[in-house]
Amino acid sequence: MTSAVGSALGTVLRDRRDRFNALAVEARLLGGGFAEEAFTDALRGPVDALAEAVDRVDHTAVGPTVEAAYRAALTLTSRGVEVVGRGGDAAEEPVAAVWARLPEMAGLVAADPVRVLGSVTNATLSVAATPGVDVAGWVDRIGALGARLAGEGMAGVGPWLAAGRVAAWTCGMAHQRDTALAAIDGLPPSVVAMAVGLDEVDLASWTPTDRWSRPPAPADRDDHGYVVGRPVGGFVGFGGPFTRPPRVWVDQHGAIHATGGPDDGVWRMHADAFGTTLLRASHGTVPVGPGRVDHWPPTPIPRVTSLAATDDTFAVTTSASHRIAVTGRTDRVSA
Repeated sequence: MTSAVGSALGTVLRDRRDRFNALAVEARLLGGGFAEEAFTDALRGPVDALAEAVDRVDHTAVGPTVEAAYRAALTLTSRGVEVVGRGGDAAEEPVAAVWARLPEMAGLVAADPVRVLGSVTNATLSVAATPGVDVAGWVDRIGALGARLAGEGMAGVGPWLAAGRVAAWTCGMAHQRDTALAAIDGLPPSVVAMAVGLDEVDLASWTPTDRWSRPPAPADRDDHGYVVGRPVGGFVGFGGPFTRPPRVWVDQHGAIHATGGPDDGVWRMHADAFGTTLLRASHGTVPVGPGRVDHWPPTPIPRVTSLAATDDTFAVTTSASHRIAVTGRTDRVSA
């Protein structure tokens, strides 16, 4: 193995041979399997490239980086997660896509290998598991942010993690909106713009606290400020959460929820200009009615079975679909 990789990785593997062999044995015994070929490919591919990149930044960080990457690669490959690209795109091989970008952020990895590798891998898996999220956009943005902040070392890790929350939100993870808004306040505009995928000129036209504001203004926003949101849901047989066409309501806290029946559980809907997601609701959710539907115009959708609304978001279900139609209302309207 050591002859097939670069000097940085090869040296660490030789110096810590017993330790790494013990980790591999542990993976066989406790991890439910050891994917030797996939793991070897991971070492020869992204782990080797990362070790060489870190060596150029901080030679003393190569050992901790290799150990963190070795452990992560063992865990991921034993679970069938692709760490080396096999020809698929970012949506099909998200971890492989983001690990291929690790050398660009070598300064961050060198500063805190366990935290950086763990955070970017777990976040990528979460992004990829959320229907409707722009996985390729997430990979591009988190990689670009890592490259942008890599030169700051440890001082760049916190801003990079914060900017990653903004990137995840604006790639479609609507349920991350509150944490992302909190993160924006502590970031410079240039980093926020990169996280959102914009230049700073377009960023100036955005009002982040307006749920349905999106830079540049959505093409489907009408003169009254109404925006067509992303539909959400789907039939359980095709990967959705509902066994039957769902119904929606507003709970005691003013949030929109949905279910297709007792076997489906209850889901809380999160929606804004960047996407719509459903998360399992807490057990204390109490339906109180349709909410503020009287503040919205009548819907033209046929065969409506339920309506639910807040001041800025309107949800509609029909007997013909397992998906929830969503409309938003922005505070800013055309003159």
